Amino acid sequence: MEVRLLRYIGRRLVIVSLAALTLSWAVFLLIHTLPGNPFSGSERMTSRREQILLQRAGLTDTYPVQYLHWLESYFTGGMSSLLYAEAWVSIRLGLLAVAFMLIFGIWAGVAAAGRRGTPTDHALLLGTSVAYAVPNFVWAMWISFFATALLYRWTGGILYVDVSWHSDPIHWLLPAIALALPQVGFVARIVRASVLDALAQDYVRTAWAKGLTQRAVLIRHALRNALIPLATVMGPIAVATLMGSIVVETAFSVPGLGPDLINSIFNRSYFTVTGIFTFYSLLAGLAMLTVDIAYAAIDPKIRY
Repeated sequence: MEVRLLRYIGRRLVIVSLAALTLSWAVFLLIHTLPGNPFSGSERMTSRREQILLQRAGLTDTYPVQYLHWLESYFTGGMSSLLYAEAWVSIRLGLLAVAFMLIFGIWAGVAAAGRRGTPTDHALLLGTSVAYAVPNFVWAMWISFFATALLYRWTGGILYVDVSWHSDPIHWLLPAIALALPQVGFVARIVRASVLDALAQDYVRTAWAKGLTQRAVLIRHALRNALIPLATVMGPIAVATLMGSIVVETAFSVPGLGPDLINSIFNRSYFTVTGIFTFYSLLAGLAMLTVDIAYAAIDPKIRY
């Protein structure tokens, strides 16, 4: 079993790497189709000086040659080291949002299923529907506005880039909530439907017949099997949460990859844009692989 799992992980890592390279080449070509170049924004820039700067930067070479130069700088540590601090900030924010999504989404789904047809169930369904319907960037604007007006001490973003896990935790709370809220609604609805389906099974009726409490039946018996349908969609949900950090970071002035990506697009920083998209593609592939492995741990019938 362990050998087969290691082989499966190896195959998936190869696929993720090839997909990241393909995406990086596509993004590299796409960003070059935008008008202008990194040196064309200055009013005092002459065409001769612009041409000299382009030659020094290697931007007059053919696209394949430029791409190979970027590839060398990215995987030898030149480009990746420049993005390390911002990438770690984005990863930390994404992990915190995923944690919020799972904790509150599963809790809301189980609570609604356990009180089916009651006002609590209706209220949770309404709340999760609203949370899911509103995009995370709208949540970011609303939360940022009301927090600035009512709780101004909690806002302002992260004042400096610190990759430690203990730096200003209060500044991570509001961006993580805005990032997680739409997915909380989605997770809650999946868990509620799965728990209701599990409650109708024979093994749950047996648990009721043994005299177990509602809490024990929901947590020990219904929830575990209800997590299997959730695990099948956790990959896309986690990827959507991580990708949503681009806009949320900009709204809350979080010094992650989001603001850096937007500024790089406007400044025509070809290498930086390609590097950030490549990082997100690798992160998405690893997230999908992690979810697939966790799916096998939850459901013993899955074999790799």
